[in-house]
Amino acid sequence: MKVLIAHLTLGHSPVAHPLPGQFPFTRGIQEDMYRGRHWTMRQYAGFSTAEESNRRYHFLLNQGVTGLSVAFDLPTQIGYDSDHPLSEGEVGKVGVAIDSMEDMERLFDGIDLQKVSTSMTINASASAAEVRPLFESLSQHRTVYAIDLPGYGLSERSDRLYTPRLMTDALHDLVRHVQAIHGTQAIDALAVSLSCEFLARAAVEQPTHFQSISLVSPTGFKGLKLRQAAEGQTYGVNWLWALLKGPGWGLSIFNLLTRPKVIRYFLNKTWGSANIDEEMYRYAVWTTRQIGAQHAPLCFLSAQLFSADITDIYDRLTQKVWMSHGTRGDFVDYRGKQRYASSKNWRFTVYESGALPYFEMPDQFSADLLQFINPNRTHLQKPFEPDQSI
Repeated sequence: MKVLIAHLTLGHSPVAHPLPGQFPFTRGIQEDMYRGRHWTMRQYAGFSTAEESNRRYHFLLNQGVTGLSVAFDLPTQIGYDSDHPLSEGEVGKVGVAIDSMEDMERLFDGIDLQKVSTSMTINASASAAEVRPLFESLSQHRTVYAIDLPGYGLSERSDRLYTPRLMTDALHDLVRHVQAIHGTQAIDALAVSLSCEFLARAAVEQPTHFQSISLVSPTGFKGLKLRQAAEGQTYGVNWLWALLKGPGWGLSIFNLLTRPKVIRYFLNKTWGSANIDEEMYRYAVWTTRQIGAQHAPLCFLSAQLFSADITDIYDRLTQKVWMSHGTRGDFVDYRGKQRYASSKNWRFTVYESGALPYFEMPDQFSADLLQFINPNRTHLQKPFEPDQSI
């Protein structure tokens, strides 16, 4: 809160109102904005192959468009090559398929990128603010810690490679910190989305440190294909990461993806409706404007943070596990959980909500979580009723 207050207080200082073309670009990225030229006109386009999309771009430019907005297919957005098994049925469908630097060169062949501005659409912002309602509710019952993983929120955001190893080690550090204060008893841990992979890995590596594992809308369960590979292997696309780290590319893409309207768009997809949490939206906008905010998300965009061996990791969990997710929005395909339907230590609950059910039904979710953690204790809400239907 001190950081937020300090940030808001700067609103009375001239420093908080820089000129257009100056960091943090709150008044635009060009010094004269549109006083010196007509506004950019762009159309969101991209499909099939780089060659076909290139022909489309030339057509649009000949019709008077002055900017391009590239639509990538889903495999490209999450760092999969077109021949990857998980890409089956999605190549070139909702955008253009890009697998290499050569594809990118063919995509813009014959187009002067010094004169034509280009935007690329993917996704990137995260912090412990995503669990705010849960923190506020559970802290009334027990000691609760919420961590901003490296590169996000209030954590250190240096320019380095962000990997599952780095994130998992951060969780190990947190556990050591908690145990130094409260003793060495095992803790109950909860993670959301991609962070579930890091928590699961930490629990496998140090099983005595964790009493229970709660996974909310976890990654690694989409479809029925198994994510099995050498231990520690990731889906990282090194050429894409190198491209994003190149001069101008990465920061420009990050700035485009973290515009307020774009952040709201992706939160709408997470909620499965326009009724998002406005406080989380405001914080997401704020946190993506801090120095170094682009470094970890660029690793996310190049799939450096996604574990190729995550099925093997989930298989090795020995603690009791509660997995929950919603029925609305972009994150509803969890067919992979069938693998654990008969596992005695796994429980499942499906909420009529978006991907973050505790925002929409905080009391019910908190009661379910507390009942899962300690089923012998009496809680105010109705008892935890795991949904075993897969």
